[in-house]
Amino acid sequence: MKPIAILVALETPERKDFEQEIRETEALAEACDITVAQTLTQKAASTASPTYIKSGKLEELLQAIEAQKADVVLFNDELSGSQLRNLEERLPVTILDRTQLILRIFEQRAKTREAKLQVQVAELTYQLPRSNTRHGSFAGRQQGGGSRNRGSGESQIEINRRHLKSRIQDLQEELRIMEIQRQTQRKQRLKKDLPNIALVGYTNAGKSTLMNAFIKFLDEKESKFAQTKDMLFATLDTASRGLSLRNGKNIVLTDTVGFVSHLPHGLIKAFRSTLEEILEADILLHVIDAAHPDAMKQAEITLATIKEIGAGDIPMINVFNKTDKSCFDVPVDGVRISAKFGTGMEELISAVEHQLSLSEIQVQLFIPFENQNLISKIRSEFRILSMTETETGTLVQVSGSPDKLAAYRIFFRIVNQ
Repeated sequence: MKPIAILVALETPERKDFEQEIRETEALAEACDITVAQTLTQKAASTASPTYIKSGKLEELLQAIEAQKADVVLFNDELSGSQLRNLEERLPVTILDRTQLILRIFEQRAKTREAKLQVQVAELTYQLPRSNTRHGSFAGRQQGGGSRNRGSGESQIEINRRHLKSRIQDLQEELRIMEIQRQTQRKQRLKKDLPNIALVGYTNAGKSTLMNAFIKFLDEKESKFAQTKDMLFATLDTASRGLSLRNGKNIVLTDTVGFVSHLPHGLIKAFRSTLEEILEADILLHVIDAAHPDAMKQAEITLATIKEIGAGDIPMINVFNKTDKSCFDVPVDGVRISAKFGTGMEELISAVEHQLSLSEIQVQLFIPFENQNLISKIRSEFRILSMTETETGTLVQVSGSPDKLAAYRIFFRIVNQ
């Protein structure tokens, strides 16, 4: 039987989409198999009250817990350590804030060693300032309270914090070694001059389904398919697939972790190495769930997060997915698709090919017969537009990045922008 919860949310002046935030927190709760039976809201100047809500609302919360026979109280914000302690003294049930909900989902979804380590770092970082609450990892040993044992309790708290810091450092070192391996893989991709197309977007927008639609449309093997599930944060690890576009251009298509509003800073920091895959992209495909009632708000949050991690200047194509479920009015600069049914894929791939062509130049190379061994290398590195044999060598019209073509400058004949 699912735990029953009361959701508590403060409507502060800076919150412009309060109802959308509540719906999203309810969805996060559902992803944790928690049923929200009742929602209590209160207007407030800030979220800094010692018990998050005022005393009158706290009494109302206690009555709601009894009436609903609730097991959990969810808070729509991240609680500070002192707020958590104060609420634990007043409430007879489990307390979870929004950050903990997201951490629980990430913990459930993490499959690879790297993802599990990243989640552990985020969890321990969250626990560090809360180590003297029930949410601290050593809470069971903190039994102080009376004046006679207060000193020993404080000492134990410091010991607990040192243990947490040491464990975080150990996990970060293991992640650092994995990041070195990831950087080596990136360098190998760069050497091959393969453009990287990254799928970005809100969680459950259909990024992994779109990756599979690319693979199917381009007649690649189904063994390359990414795992897809209709759930929040189904993908926590980046997945990359090498594909060939219709014009012969080879690319790397990368699926990335989804975003959510107010994504905890600790998670962004812990998943930094994974998010850096976005920074390496040549093009971002911003996947938007056109069937979601808050589609444009989700798009705004995604764009804000992309800017936060330093990827705001990368060329982007807005891809409006799930249009089979919606009559969404797609902007003129967007591409309308249904990744599930494959509709709109031809237009999307054409948009990708066009965007890639903007960063390429066309060059005619003359390769003398004595350098014919270069032809196979040129075929693997560039898109061949034409090839003509002459009496003294081969004329090859290619398209590629200026940096990569610079190595063949001595063979240039004609260069067209």
